[in-house]
Amino acid sequence: MAARDAAFSVYHLRAAIHSIIANVEKCPSLAKAVDFTKLEEARDDLPEIVELRHAVAHKADDTYSIEKVRKNSIDGVRVSGDLYGRTLTYTRAGTKNPAQLHALSITDDQFARLCAIKDKVFAAFPPIYPAMKTN
Repeated sequence: MAARDAAFSVYHLRAAIHSIIANVEKCPSLAKAVDFTKLEEARDDLPEIVELRHAVAHKADDTYSIEKVRKNSIDGVRVSGDLYGRTLTYTRAGTKNPAQLHALSITDDQFARLCAIKDKVFAAFPPIYPAMKTN
């Protein structure tokens, strides 16, 4: 359960970054001070999380029928939220793609990666970044 919650939390981080990019321009004085390149890089550092989030959130939908199970399987194997060591793993087909393996490692390296992404977001706001920086 904690690994699924971690997948949602990482997805929500990406969604928050996306929302900042989409909405900060509505405040012209703030938009002038924001480094959008850093925000976009931070968002783009998490591309795999969208499909993993969908796999976690739609597990019941993806196993509703034998046809759905087949669609969301790879070579007849359906992985449905299994934890292999410290890696949460699902197979799921996208709307336009065949089933793929989606995974999130819950490791110190992954934590360091997420901290670096957070720092990239904070650095996009140079005037206030020093006060926001935490380790």
